Amino acid sequence: MSVSFPTSLLGSNAIESDWKYYLARPFSLFGASVWNEWYASERMHEVLGYRLIDAVFVEMRSDIVRNYRKENQLGSLQVVIDDLLGDPIRALPALERGVRLNLEAKEKLETERSLSFREEVDFLIDMAVHSTIIPYFLSETKNEKVLALCTDLRSESFYPTFISTIVEPLASKELRVCGFENAENVVPLVTIRELLAKEFADVVERIRGREEGKRFVYQNRDGKELVEWTENPDEIVSILEKHEHPDDLRGSVAFSGKISGRARVILTADIEEVEFDEGDILVAVSTSPVLLPLIRKASAIVTDEGGMMCHAAILARELEIPCIVGVQAATSRIADGDVVEVDAESGRIHVLTSGNSQ
Repeated sequence: MSVSFPTSLLGSNAIESDWKYYLARPFSLFGASVWNEWYASERMHEVLGYRLIDAVFVEMRSDIVRNYRKENQLGSLQVVIDDLLGDPIRALPALERGVRLNLEAKEKLETERSLSFREEVDFLIDMAVHSTIIPYFLSETKNEKVLALCTDLRSESFYPTFISTIVEPLASKELRVCGFENAENVVPLVTIRELLAKEFADVVERIRGREEGKRFVYQNRDGKELVEWTENPDEIVSILEKHEHPDDLRGSVAFSGKISGRARVILTADIEEVEFDEGDILVAVSTSPVLLPLIRKASAIVTDEGGMMCHAAILARELEIPCIVGVQAATSRIADGDVVEVDAESGRIHVLTSGNSQ
């Protein structure tokens, strides 16, 4: 039986206009496919009554991947989230399961004992749905018990360590069984579905694409995957986002004020080697406790993601520094070193001088 694939996005101006930017993360191809599997899983459907079937991931550079979803699917998901927000009796057991799964993940990591690749992937999906996805969506709740559980679950995420310590080594083992040498180097270039099915179409081509400095474009449409490589990911992003950000950068004001300064685009949790001076403007996908040393030196914060109760917004109010969250395109349209004005009165960010011109 022949397998159909999604339509190529490369070199096409006919990309559907209903794609919407969703989030950005430092994904490999493997990481993007894992993340997508959470949202498309049966577990997601069992818990929330809905799952996201279609996705596009575009690797902008080696440390950031932008994810796009269908606008109508995001709308349908928001409906079920709103229902869950209004139903703490249903929400609490889902979050309590997340707490139990986190404890089990911690035990697995401490004992270094694991099951088969498939079993640990199933565990990861279950944990991600209950301890990552649901707390993220319910963090705006007004129910004190639900909010307390969301805060606890979001304060410590086990999935990154679980992936690197358990899932990726098991994936390498699977690849070695399939005859791949240097399996650890191949893991970032395959998808989780390919590993589970033990079907690998073009790994050699992907290795060559990576060596040539190309970026991946990964689609999963109705359960069908397509991986392509491009030298110009900005072209695809500009088409996907042309209806979203026509003129300027804007978001929600978390703490007001207006300031200009040098933007530092931070896309890593490893901040020891990051150049960041007192008064620089922190631009990030989102913030977490590991970025606190930079936040304390920042004159303003700008994030792609988040609402009034996100980590960046809360800290900005505590530290009383201008902050705009939910900008969506900040990390892709502001370059590291640009001089920008953060107008946290109107919610707009203006690029005054390109960092390349300095």
